[in-house]
Amino acid sequence: GLIQAPVFIAMFTAIKKLVSSGDSFLWIQNIASPDVILTVVAAGLTYLATVAGPNMTAQGKTMMTWLPVFLTLFFLWKLSAGIGLYWVGSNIVSVLQSIIMRRRAQTLQA
Repeated sequence: GLIQAPVFIAMFTAIKKLVSSGDSFLWIQNIASPDVILTVVAAGLTYLATVAGPNMTAQGKTMMTWLPVFLTLFFLWKLSAGIGLYWVGSNIVSVLQSIIMRRRAQTLQA
């Protein structure tokens, strides 16, 4: 959404600077190659984002909870860590956004 745009711009700028300078970022030595730890973190955050998201029917909930997690693992396993960093940043924003929206909905219902 619109809230994710600043995160995307910040991550893009940071990744561009890291790649050009040759520095490492956190534990990632080469941001252009895949990182297993980042892949697992991204998959975990994807799971949290789907669980924290809107309520669904029981049938749809199972598929819509696990399919994004497996797709995250599948794609980030081979893609660069830079994309994984964006994915993690985006999921953090999604989780926070879902938590805020749930709290507002609960406040309005009370």
